[in-house]
Amino acid sequence: MHGTANSRQKLLEDLNSLIQRPRYDFVLLDCSQGTEGWAFYLLPSFKDALDIKYLTKGRRQKSSNDESEKHNSFEWQQRSAFSFKRGYRIYDTKDAYELDWSEALKKINSCVQVRTAKAAVPEHRTTYVQKIAGKESVLTSDRQRAIYNALDNSEKEFSKATDDVKKKTEKSVGLDTIERMKKLGAMKIRFMITTPRNKGSVTFDTLLPDKEKTGLFPSGKTTTTTQDDFIRFLISGKL
Repeated sequence: MHGTANSRQKLLEDLNSLIQRPRYDFVLLDCSQGTEGWAFYLLPSFKDALDIKYLTKGRRQKSSNDESEKHNSFEWQQRSAFSFKRGYRIYDTKDAYELDWSEALKKINSCVQVRTAKAAVPEHRTTYVQKIAGKESVLTSDRQRAIYNALDNSEKEFSKATDDVKKKTEKSVGLDTIERMKKLGAMKIRFMITTPRNKGSVTFDTLLPDKEKTGLFPSGKTTTTTQDDFIRFLISGKL
């Protein structure tokens, strides 16, 4: 596939950012079009391998009392538990998937086939929250004040803090609410990485057409890399 150096560089930067921390403002693969612009073309069906899932989105809108109310909707969301698997075959052109095979062979310059693989596992981060004493006056809603008053002054793991709030107020609380309270100066948030990221692995063969374009044949090149670097390779064509 053809893509500008700048567009591919931007994709690589987005990928690097995603690996560091989940993002919600982009997906690596267009779930209706595939990977236009990558060095290799991935069909939309590869979204699972790229850890793209159709998940609930917390969409917010202002109500009459200036409270943020969540309304369930769904969107494609990108994570980083990449999982390319044994047997996957990926071509450098969309034509390989759409044309008759004899015609497609004329368009294919390179193909990779996964021999063995292990999925990537994102780092696990534990979130701790703590209210700052004497800051109730900076809060802007009754909901925030209820959450604030349900917590004591000790630092707690986020899940434990939300359990405390629910027991005392019968209200659920999301991290986005805590983050808004942090911006107002009433809460602290601390993250601790408890398990580093496992980048996984992919071993793949490179297949090339013969001069007459009659088929694809092993090039004799077998490469082992991480799931992360395999995606970088599919984007840029370079290892």
